[in-house]
Amino acid sequence: MKTVPQEKSEKPPVPGCSAPENSWAGTCSDNDSPQLEIIILEAATIFEGSETVYRYDLPAQGIIDRWALSAVIEQAQQLLPTWPSATVSISAPADMYDLVAQMFMAKGVHICASQPEKSTHSDQSLSGLNKQVSRKIPQFPERKTRLTQWFHPFYLVIFIVVLGVCVLSWWTISTTKPGLVARGSTSSSLSHDEQLAHSGAVASPSVTTAFDTHVPNIKQEQSETILESQRLSFEGISVELPSGYELIRRVETPRVITAYGRDPELRILMAIDSTKAAPAEAVYQEIEKQISEDPQLIVTHALELDRDARIVTYKEITPDGSAVLWASWVEGEDLFSVGCHTKTEATFAQRAACRAAANSLMRG
Repeated sequence: MKTVPQEKSEKPPVPGCSAPENSWAGTCSDNDSPQLEIIILEAATIFEGSETVYRYDLPAQGIIDRWALSAVIEQAQQLLPTWPSATVSISAPADMYDLVAQMFMAKGVHICASQPEKSTHSDQSLSGLNKQVSRKIPQFPERKTRLTQWFHPFYLVIFIVVLGVCVLSWWTISTTKPGLVARGSTSSSLSHDEQLAHSGAVASPSVTTAFDTHVPNIKQEQSETILESQRLSFEGISVELPSGYELIRRVETPRVITAYGRDPELRILMAIDSTKAAPAEAVYQEIEKQISEDPQLIVTHALELDRDARIVTYKEITPDGSAVLWASWVEGEDLFSVGCHTKTEATFAQRAACRAAANSLMRG
């Protein structure tokens, strides 16, 4: 069993969520937020509560085939001290949601979740659900840390595009519901060094300690493996990442696509937004203006890219101490933004992973 626990943290309440229409599951209120969120991805199942556990031995196919269901229950029971008197949120495609939710409800656990319409599983089910989600994505990125209203004048629209992709704290991101896994084709254009960098072989001391205690071989296995790259397309963007990465859309940041890999300390955030025909120079001026006026933003050159465009790079320090290295640039009538969100200071390997993603990001 491969688990990746993370240090405990006081997590903010999760907003209320509703069960699927016509479902037998209950409804969560703001006063009854989930104590545990279960996120079912193609390659792993993630348990996010007082600590975060990554179970790569419990992939989505194991849920569909039912052999992983009992292990999901056992893992949740270990993370919930008040079991079965607890509320659990499940994020998964509808067919898998039903299987897992029924198991928990049979144990007396309260279930809530907001998820896509029900569908019958097939080879096309995940991609079909992805298309449903893509039609619902608003046009501009959103920033809940500092932006609370939408403005329409020309330069304020630029402001929203520029800083809309900035993020919440690390643990806030960890407790919001993701969207669906993206699926892409495999290629092999990344260099060997970049592929190893994506594996997260260089990690912070605190993370290394956790790995040594719970999953002693996971880092070693990754660092010794040459990872093939793959091009993933999801919700209007296309990016090249190592094999094993997945793209999701989070409810909390619906206009930003997040890439997850085997490194639990790294999130790669991506957005491509129309500038509404605003002149590129005006967009760049607004970026630089907001960086200079916001104490949480610092100019840095730690994420320089190989793009045929003027790149603005800066660092965002979030209230919980996590950091985001941002790179923004204008190509045509689009503003591209890539963020390297790390729980601590970004390592060389993490920066290399983000740089490779940014260099390959395009519409598609």
